[in-house]
Order: sequence, then C-alpha cells, then structure tokens
Amino acid sequence: MTYTLNGIDIGQVQTEEHDVRSPLDTEVHPYSVSKDMEAVDEGNVLRKITVEGKVVDTKANIMNNYVQPLDALQNGDQMAITFHSDMWDLTTVGDYTDGNFSVKVESFRHKIHIGEETALTYTLVLVEST
Repeated sequence: MTYTLNGIDIGQVQTEEHDVRSPLDTEVHPYSVSKDMEAVDEGNVLRKITVEGKVVDTKANIMNNYVQPLDALQNGDQMAITFHSDMWDLTTVGDYTDGNFSVKVESFRHKIHIGEETALTYTLVLVEST
C-alpha cells in the first residue's frame, strides 16, 4: 500500500515517529524514594504521530495534489480522518494491524524547493482522535 492521509498519497515518507504518553497520577510519601512511589494509570493515553516526507514532481502537481489538499484538512472544524501507515500495516497483533489510525491534523509544515526539479518536504503532526 501507500502512506495516505484522508486518502491523499503523501509521497515518500522518510520518518514516522509515534509519541505515546500515559500521564500517570503519582503519590509520593514523605521520607521515601522514587521506587516507593505509587503510580496509577487512569487510562489517559495520547498518541502523536509525526511524519516527515518528500515529494518530487512538477510545481503544479505539488501544489494541486499535495500542498492544497493537505492544507485544507485544517479548517477550524476538523473531523477525524484516516492516516494509513505502511509500517503499522505490517504488524500482526494489537489495535493497528491494518495500519489505519483515526487522527486530526495538529500541524502541516512544508517547504517547497524550486529548481530543475521541484521538491516538497513536509512535516505532519497528527493526534489520534475520533
């Protein structure tokens, strides 16, 4: 398959980073050390996915097929969309064996390199959400 965001081919993905956090409620007792601390997992988990990639194409194709459609996803009233990860598509256990994550776009940073070949490099930060 291909890496996609909301069905949009996002080109050659160079890095994919998952930052999964479970903020724990902690209780420290006087005169104790950290190994004596109690930590309670109340079930809050936050997954941020950062994807960096590159596309080499014509100026028109880069603007029409990548920049504009990805930019339009941040509209002030986002609905959850699907991010498909080829790496996670290879997993055989867990919640993401199909490689699909329900996400919203936190940021889309892109840089267009103009020359003989036009290239787009980008960073997408996605937050898992429904």
